[in-house]
Amino acid sequence: MISVQDPPLMVAFSTNNQAVTNIMDSFKRIKPVWAGNLEQRWLAEEAQFAAYFPSQREEEKAGQEGFQYSDKDGGSIFQKIKGRGFLEGSRDRMIQECSAFFGHGVRSLEECERLLHE
Repeated sequence: MISVQDPPLMVAFSTNNQAVTNIMDSFKRIKPVWAGNLEQRWLAEEAQFAAYFPSQREEEKAGQEGFQYSDKDGGSIFQKIKGRGFLEGSRDRMIQECSAFFGHGVRSLEECERLLHE
């Protein structure tokens, strides 16, 4: 039986970008504990669970490094994840991963939610 807990929340900030990017890089190296796909991201395009708020001069580098970042106007990652394509892709991915986890075809987000809550 899987124990359900609230996931940890981490907020990191520093007077320099390197400390924050080191933490984000370390997230990529976390190894799964359980078998199966519960510890994988069930979002489209391998979205991360981190957002980076670099200075304007560091935005280009953040994009090149593959970090999800926001610009001073709240753009970039937050505009992307609100977009129709990302939402539709994430819905499809969620249904696909939920189906794989439960071993049968799941037809909707509502069914997936019900199964996960049970």
